[in-house]
Amino acid sequence: MTKWVGIVRVLRPSMTTWGVTRQADGKGACGGEAGCYHGVMTDTPTRFEGTPTVAWRVAGVMAVVFVVYIVGSRIPLPGLDTERLIQQAGYSSGFLARLSIFALGIVPFFSVLVLAEIAKLAIPPLARWQMASEANANRLNLVIVVMALLMAGLQAYGIMVALETSGLAGPDAIAFVPVGIACLVGGVAVLIWIAHGIELPNRVAGFWLLLAIPFLSALPPELVSGLEMVRIGATPAADGWTVGLYVVAAVVLAVYANGLLSRRHGDGDTDRILSPAILLWPPFLASAVAGYVVALVSPFVAVDMAMSDQATSDFIWLVSNAVLMPFFVWAYARVYMPPGMDAARKREVTVVLAIVAAIQLAICVGADLFHLYRPLPLDLDGTYIIVVVTVMLTLVRFPAREAAVQSRA
Repeated sequence: MTKWVGIVRVLRPSMTTWGVTRQADGKGACGGEAGCYHGVMTDTPTRFEGTPTVAWRVAGVMAVVFVVYIVGSRIPLPGLDTERLIQQAGYSSGFLARLSIFALGIVPFFSVLVLAEIAKLAIPPLARWQMASEANANRLNLVIVVMALLMAGLQAYGIMVALETSGLAGPDAIAFVPVGIACLVGGVAVLIWIAHGIELPNRVAGFWLLLAIPFLSALPPELVSGLEMVRIGATPAADGWTVGLYVVAAVVLAVYANGLLSRRHGDGDTDRILSPAILLWPPFLASAVAGYVVALVSPFVAVDMAMSDQATSDFIWLVSNAVLMPFFVWAYARVYMPPGMDAARKREVTVVLAIVAAIQLAICVGADLFHLYRPLPLDLDGTYIIVVVTVMLTLVRFPAREAAVQSRA
């Protein structure tokens, strides 16, 4: 019993929600004022009792979350005719996972978070209002959760109606659509609760771990499939080497960017503006806004440039993404840069942010160019490579960092 209590405590909620934590030194990223609170972008690490305890809790978080996600992804929606589904689509764990109670994953919550981040960057007073007090941060988080569940409900309705129309409801299914909607929305709610309870160090919010897990779980079968294509000659061996070199280069660059953001500057303290969020968020925000740019601009550009619709959309999306990524890095610096920073420190931070933006472009736009102009045997996604590397570095480095802190204390 004690063992399970310990595991549950790994996922216990912190004093606020989704990484809204008060700075231990009473100073915040919004100018060093006491009583400054942070949203999802600036978690403050929790101090644990000792390095072995920290290591076990980190391992416990990873194991529990991974097991919960895998088990939930194997539970089919109630009333689904799985035999007919397998006959139509063939047996595939990945396909069945898309029709499980976790089919929507954390995506509705993350989609609303993307909109919230864009709103806070576009309206700086909203970000300052959130950081002004714990109550404000909790109010905004509550709105985000409610909107995420509403979005999940709409998506679940579309999925269940499509399944019923396709004849995939079992003969004995009762209230197939409403029960399925309840299960899908409930699955999203469970994942939001888990993200709420995860306490990741180094100001990395728990939902990033939930976002990384599906990518990691899908990677082994994709890797095996890609290697098999190279082995049988369906894909040139040069393409396999290209994928390997890109992945190695992307991981090295992501590790370097994380090192820059966690480096101690100036007076020996780490600048609070250099949060991992500046590395994690801009690629997702740029991708989201680039989609709207494509919808608005592509009809006019296609006529003038005599390009196909798909080629036009790809070109506009690439250019928009490349422009917007550095813009969002600058926007984070503008909103969250502590006031009163001296000129030397500001130049140093500016150089770091410029390097981070260049690394984001190299990883993310590089993967997009591969997708568009040189299809490869492995589905590359630069944004998720950055997320996985950042989460893994956070989990690996924290025990050693805590040991160093406690040895100095």
